[in-house]
Amino acid sequence: MLKETELNIIKCPYCGREYTIDEIYLPNSLLGKTREVMRMVDGTIDIIDYINPPDLNEKYECDGCGNTFTVKANLSFTVSKEIKKGDFKIPLYPEGRLILPEDD
Repeated sequence: MLKETELNIIKCPYCGREYTIDEIYLPNSLLGKTREVMRMVDGTIDIIDYINPPDLNEKYECDGCGNTFTVKANLSFTVSKEIKKGDFKIPLYPEGRLILPEDD
């Protein structure tokens, strides 16, 4: 279970009734659906052809008080690298090699 501070709660501005995101938004409406994504050689997106574009705005009639309110989502993403075992090499010697003397 998530802690309460980790949840994104939507509150009715009239009566304070609380909702979860999926009670207000439909996933396909919020995220949209792409038909095709065209990229430049370097991987950056050039053109997006949507079947339906993302819709971050939603109107909802409160189940508690019956008033209609509008919700606007502000999506943000945090991206980080995954660190895998074996990604790190620690040189044992500054010059990067070990020389062993040969016996005669």
